[in-house]
Amino acid sequence: MHASSPGSNAVAYLGPEGTFAHAVAQNRFGTQATLIPCASIEAVFDQVLANAAGSGIVPLENSSGGWIYDTVDLLIQNAPRINIRQELTLDVKLALVGRSGQPIKSVYSHFAPLKHNANWLAAHYPQARAVPCASTARAAQMAKEDPQGAALTSRQAGAIYGLEVLEYPIDPNEVNVTSFVEITRSGKNSELGQKLGLVIRIKNEPSSLVNLLLPFAQAKMNLTRIISRPIQGEPSAYHFLLEVEVREDDSRLEGVLAEAKKHTNSLVSLGNYAVKSRIQA
Repeated sequence: MHASSPGSNAVAYLGPEGTFAHAVAQNRFGTQATLIPCASIEAVFDQVLANAAGSGIVPLENSSGGWIYDTVDLLIQNAPRINIRQELTLDVKLALVGRSGQPIKSVYSHFAPLKHNANWLAAHYPQARAVPCASTARAAQMAKEDPQGAALTSRQAGAIYGLEVLEYPIDPNEVNVTSFVEITRSGKNSELGQKLGLVIRIKNEPSSLVNLLLPFAQAKMNLTRIISRPIQGEPSAYHFLLEVEVREDDSRLEGVLAEAKKHTNSLVSLGNYAVKSRIQA
C-alpha cells in the first residue's frame, strides 16, 4: 500500500456487509485495515483511484457463472492506472437462512445462486418464488424485511442480519469457486508473483491473434486466461485481458513481450501478482 496516501489503511470491497467479497477482505486483512463497503464494482475502483482506499477487493470469475465483466471492463479501462496486487480465491458454500418454524414464500439471492440451485429449490420449496437481488448480502437484508422470506447467502451474512441457518451447505458436493483480485493504484508490486496481467489491443489484420500468442507458446509460458472485450464505438475492434503464468524477473519475458507487441496497437501491464491459498467460506 502507499503509506503516504490518506486511505492507505483502507480497503474497499463490493458490499454491502456480508458479501463474499467482504469475507475475502476480512480473511486477507483482518483487523489491520478499515474495510469500506461499496455499492458497485465501479465504486471500488473509484475509491482506489481517488486515494480514498489503498486497495480494493473485487470478484473476477466464478467457476459456475463465468467472468465478472464489470471487473474485466474496469481493469481494461483503467490500465495502467490500476495494478493487480494478488489473486484470492474463495470456496463458496451457500446456506439457506431465514426464520425457523415460518413458512417460506420467497427465496432471495443473486441470480447466479438462484439459477444454479433451481432444482434444489424446486424439490425443497416448490411453493416459494425466487427473487433475484443485486448480491447475496442484499438477499439477506431483504429476507430480514420479509417475515416469510429466506435467502441463499453465506452463513456470515445470515448472522449479520439476524437470520437463522436453515440448511447448510445447500449442495455439499458442488464445487463453486470465486476468484477475486486485490487492486491498487499503479506501481511496482513489492512481492513478485506467479502471474502477469496484460491488457492488449491487437491489430485488426489476418492472424494477429495467432501471432500475438505464438511467442508465449514458443517460450512455453502458460496463458491461464484470455478474455476478449469489444471496444465501444469501434465495431470489430477488441481489447484482450491476458493472464500469463510467469514471474516478472524471468529472463525470457522481455523478449516475449517485445515480439508479441509487434502485433498489437497497445500492450499494458497490470502487474506481476501473487496467487494466494484458497479461502474457505
